[in-house]
Amino acid sequence: MSRHLRVLLAAGVVDDERSVTDARVRLFFLRREALSSLQTWLAAVLAGEPVRG
Repeated sequence: MSRHLRVLLAAGVVDDERSVTDARVRLFFLRREALSSLQTWLAAVLAGEPVRG
């Protein structure tokens, strides 16, 4: 799982927050901006428009 999260972090799809009380705890959450871009791209794909990437 850590490889997948590392890729998502590098792509800017998720962000993370580390616990100040427990070094083993790391919370991941989706970035709204990335989801907005994905939604726009998917809408174009579903509409049959030519898309890149």
